[in-house]
Amino acid sequence: MVEDCGYFCANWLTAPDGGDLNAQVDAIIGQIARTLPTLGGDMAGMVKHTILVRAGHVDPIQAIEAVHRACHAHAPALVQRPGVGTIFCSPELGDPSALVAFFGLFVLDTGLVAEAQRMLFHEMPMDVAKGVRIGPQTFLTGLEALEFPTAPDGARVEGEYHVAPEFVSQTEVVVHKIMSVLRYFELGPDDIQKLNVYLKTGLEDDAVRQIVTDAFSRVARHPVTMANRLQLIRGQGMAIPAFAIEIDGYALRPSVAADTAIPALRFRIVDADTDADWRSLCNATIAAITGSAPRRIIALTFFVSTAWAENGSGSLPQAMGAYVDRMLPFAHPPLSPGIVYCENSSPSAELVFIA
Repeated sequence: MVEDCGYFCANWLTAPDGGDLNAQVDAIIGQIARTLPTLGGDMAGMVKHTILVRAGHVDPIQAIEAVHRACHAHAPALVQRPGVGTIFCSPELGDPSALVAFFGLFVLDTGLVAEAQRMLFHEMPMDVAKGVRIGPQTFLTGLEALEFPTAPDGARVEGEYHVAPEFVSQTEVVVHKIMSVLRYFELGPDDIQKLNVYLKTGLEDDAVRQIVTDAFSRVARHPVTMANRLQLIRGQGMAIPAFAIEIDGYALRPSVAADTAIPALRFRIVDADTDADWRSLCNATIAAITGSAPRRIIALTFFVSTAWAENGSGSLPQAMGAYVDRMLPFAHPPLSPGIVYCENSSPSAELVFIA
């Protein structure tokens, strides 16, 4: 867990003592809830969270309910002022007893969080917001292809929903939802800093990037370049089995970022196959951190294939370990990277900076 410049980050926590789903969730959320007051914050400052569950061992809906129950017990204000959230099914969590892992981003000044602008769900009751804007930065919840049929008068048909079977059609629905949130906050696709694209599909990475980019271009009605802002994360599903894609993300108006009470976040996606690539990316990342505006790292996550877990390796390969070592001088307190096991064809990393 890392605290820096008004933020607190719980970076893929698991429960050390095992137990059933509820016990593990209570242990994770309880640890965070006990830590935040020592830093001047509380659970009500949660603006983003991601739940990772062990595929085949946990019902994702039950995990969502357990996490929100635990969070609301510590911070009832989250019921009316929720953050954004995502859930994803991973083939492995590193610890064989772990059923759930949790990533949470908190703003310690809960007054800023209370005053934040939110876009809430109206289609059905939800414990998350569609989007949360704090100053110039907007956090987007995990959006999927769930659609609700409506009657001729426009009212929703209770108890019915639809998910398109084709990947391209699901992507189109998701992108329409993202654009709706962006427009609510008077943003556009050019303001997107990065998107996490959670996948359950056999399509090649380049094909997925092209489908997502094409969907944004169609919905925005002008050419949009998204490829270098997409973090693809492959696994074994989301909240319901029919979902083949879900996307969450972060948007920023850089022109006003310097005028806010809390520093804006930046993201860097690193993707490499070989030791030489990682060494080269070390240099590029350091150049980015120490460029025109000094930056601090508050979170580093590696996305690695399940083959590592199957080989019994819970540690990072040498080149990736060297990458962590090179990043340590730019993180305070000392950086503890998170590891997300997925089904990506090559390892990647995501760094969250404070500008």
